[in-house]
Amino acid sequence: MLTSSDKNFALALVSEVSAPEFEGQQLRSTHVAVDGSYAYVSYNTEGDRYLGGIDIIDIADINNPRLVISAKLPDIDVNALYVDGNKLLIAGAADRDVFSDLSSSAFSSYLPLNNGLIGSNFDFKTLQGPTALDIIAGKQGANFVVSGGMSGVLAKLNKQNGNVEMSITIPDLRSVRDNGVKVVALSGTGLLKVYNGSLVHEKDIVVQSNTAEAKRTMDLYQNIAIVPQGRNGFATYNIQSGSLIKQHEIPNYTGNDSNLDPEDVVVNAVSVNNDKLFAANGGAGVSIYGFNNQSGVADLLGTASFNGLDLTSSNFVVSRENYVFVASGRGGLKILKMIDLTPKVPTCNGNYPTYTGNDSWFNINSNEVRNFSGVRSFQGINVGGTLTWCGTLSVTASDLNVNSNGNFNVYGTLAASKNLNVNANTNLNGASVVEGNIHLNSNGLLRVFGNL
Repeated sequence: MLTSSDKNFALALVSEVSAPEFEGQQLRSTHVAVDGSYAYVSYNTEGDRYLGGIDIIDIADINNPRLVISAKLPDIDVNALYVDGNKLLIAGAADRDVFSDLSSSAFSSYLPLNNGLIGSNFDFKTLQGPTALDIIAGKQGANFVVSGGMSGVLAKLNKQNGNVEMSITIPDLRSVRDNGVKVVALSGTGLLKVYNGSLVHEKDIVVQSNTAEAKRTMDLYQNIAIVPQGRNGFATYNIQSGSLIKQHEIPNYTGNDSNLDPEDVVVNAVSVNNDKLFAANGGAGVSIYGFNNQSGVADLLGTASFNGLDLTSSNFVVSRENYVFVASGRGGLKILKMIDLTPKVPTCNGNYPTYTGNDSWFNINSNEVRNFSGVRSFQGINVGGTLTWCGTLSVTASDLNVNSNGNFNVYGTLAASKNLNVNANTNLNGASVVEGNIHLNSNGLLRVFGNL
């Protein structure tokens, strides 16, 4: 799935949760918020119909995510979510034929969270504009939301009750971010609007304009703004100087969906996680970059495509710890894991003694710790405690067993002519050959840094 130019980095799809169906319509995932052991996914429906929802997914076991709540919301589109302590902030649009007390369709709201799960009180705060597209928990004593359309607004919200404390009309807003000092809003007209925490305007930064009505979600790392620009890729800007740091085109798409419309290959959202940057590229999946968070320069590491799995469009991406969460339209939620393949430098470096015992069965008893180096062959090996071997180790006649609570580490070369039975931790750094079967039993963990 990952096409990578960096052989020491990989990205693997570990789990996914399908988008729900509601009233005969498959909903489209638009946004993901991750907090603790829960992922919150928002949904809307393409076209003029208002129909959305919110899924709460337990990711405590991230390889086996569990759908806890699937709240269907007739007459409401949900475009963005954000967790603020014990509140789930919501931005979206509501059908005014149903919600007649709203003066416009755009709204912000929050649902109270109790141990990660939502309550039932839905308190709308109406905003100017046809739809609210982004919402964040601000770092300066207030929350912020933006709505789109020519009458859209950047609004400052009270953290406790969600009331609109201040509102500034800005055409065609798409996204808002707060770095703790500045509040930055992205307008599709081609402007980054920079404010202080009180929403006093400080400067405009000219960026590329975006397609009308398309959702674009930016990210902000300290004074570096990462701005999605649709078919033009994304760019990084210094919000202090207002200067362009670097423009990034969308990488060449190498997926297997020959029916992909080039109009669907657009950068919809970006997300920074320490030294990695991720771009959601619509029908072309996601691209991954090494990110210098001092200079703002990003270098392409690779691309990951979901085509061939189902009809998807990467609408939003966010990365937390070693995982990447993608709202993939009708494909629902995709969860990917970042894997560091950098060869680990052996920690023994010849400091361990050479083994001088016999070549029959080599037993490491429970609670026993043994460290050796050199070249040696054994009929079989049974590890109940901890064995670390630096050099070349061979098992010629019987199995190699790593028992429960055992630890087995090889730095160099391992050759096993029979079976490798793993019930605990096995770390192989170098070249490994197993001519029999590899059995990963309950709680067994096999790490290979090198060739197997």
